[in-house]
Amino acid sequence: MDELKVLMLGPGEPTALNSGLGIATHHIAKNLNSLVRLTIIQPGDSIEETHYSEITGVNFQQFSDISVAKDIARISIKANLAPYFYSGYTSETLTQENISESEVKKELALFTSKTVSFSQNIDFDLIYAHDWTTMKAAMEIKKATKKPLIVHIHSLDYDRSATHGESWVYELEKEGLEAADRIIAVSEYTAQIINEYYEIPNHKIDIVHNAIGAYRHSHVNKIFSEKLILFVGRLTGQKGPAIFMQIAAKVNQQIPETRFVMAGTGELLKQLIESGAYRSVSGKFHFTGQLSPKDMKALYRRCDIYCMPSVSEPFGLSALEAASMGLPVVISKQSGAAEVLPAALKADYWDVDVFVKHIISLLTNDKLYNQVVEGNTKEISKLSWEEVAENIMAVFNKVNA
Repeated sequence: MDELKVLMLGPGEPTALNSGLGIATHHIAKNLNSLVRLTIIQPGDSIEETHYSEITGVNFQQFSDISVAKDIARISIKANLAPYFYSGYTSETLTQENISESEVKKELALFTSKTVSFSQNIDFDLIYAHDWTTMKAAMEIKKATKKPLIVHIHSLDYDRSATHGESWVYELEKEGLEAADRIIAVSEYTAQIINEYYEIPNHKIDIVHNAIGAYRHSHVNKIFSEKLILFVGRLTGQKGPAIFMQIAAKVNQQIPETRFVMAGTGELLKQLIESGAYRSVSGKFHFTGQLSPKDMKALYRRCDIYCMPSVSEPFGLSALEAASMGLPVVISKQSGAAEVLPAALKADYWDVDVFVKHIISLLTNDKLYNQVVEGNTKEISKLSWEEVAENIMAVFNKVNA
């Protein structure tokens, strides 16, 4: 059988603007490339000298940045387009205040038109698109080529928005999901949302959990004598930072020898700092802002417990990172990570008292603490991005049979 040629429409390289989505698709592309011939079109903002004409004989440089990395043909179209724009960009230079919905629609239209143009000069067997920013282009390419379309869902408007189906992004997602030949969901939790809120039949949906790279955890000298409880994520309603603030206040009231760290940034930062919950623990609460992967690993090593009270979390890669670094994790039941971390302590996102109870138990019960760490470490060792790529390949084969 000839090597399968896949046109992947992705979110771009991992940055603060695409969060876990960028990290996941980076690992997926890297490992899929050993199984298929992969060409990637994605938003980007840098200029490279490498021309796509070196691969195809066609000069597209007038449109965008073209680069080839590790035998992957990668086309980065200049576009100010990020999947979480209405949740507030997670960078200091791009915020909710300086980008409008109309600007995002304009950037999306530009990215779509250029992506469709590029695709006309690429030989591929199927289209593999990630999340809403690629759906319009994917649908147009499918209509023009009659090639099968696989849509990989890492996050939905349902997760990110309080409207749950009243936004133009939701409508775009629904149209893309209906047009897809098959849908890959990162969790059973997400598959259920696709079925119930987007009215997509279950027989179209395959579940492929994310994985985690090999992390090595080691003991370091702690900065504080108190126990450190960690939150990681965009400071948006979806991630539950205000809930974490309430949890912190109640934990600290019962065990004063505790401190709390919030790693990440977003539009809720000012509101969180001004909240009553923050004022009650202000001397014990630390905001780090956005951290590099290296600094994030160093922070994991210095903390004692990881807490993820997400309101709606399709997966939650940071929970796997924390567990792989030897931290016990207390996470929302409304998350995909809960499906692959059986030893994690879990609570409904709204149940602050149960989160507090779990954290107090970990702080006061060494046996439980070690059981949670060891149980999750064992399960994480079974996860690999290589297997993720193989599972995705199995979905490709369903539509390419």
